Amino acid sequence: MKKSKINILIIAMTFALIGLVTIQILWSIKTIETEEIRFDATINKILSNVVINIEKDRTANIIIEKVSGESGKVVWAENSTTDSVKLQMEMEFHKFT
Repeated sequence: MKKSKINILIIAMTFALIGLVTIQILWSIKTIETEEIRFDATINKILSNVVINIEKDRTANIIIEKVSGESGKVVWAENSTTDSVKLQMEMEFHKFT
């Protein structure tokens, strides 16, 4: 084989390799962006569910307070403590993963 043909082949293979690496990098970037969007959506849904449950608990406490007639004494419903909110967030997160 002539030296010029070998040089042309090496240059062509180099461009092909550069093209493949570029496509791989672009796909990786797109995958990362997609996963970040999915993660954000999952976290937003989890937080929304937690907020809804806390609002339900607080509403139940207001009703209990009004029905019992004991002003100033609030009985917290289940899942209103910090630990149970964290546990609830973890359970919600595992539903999506």
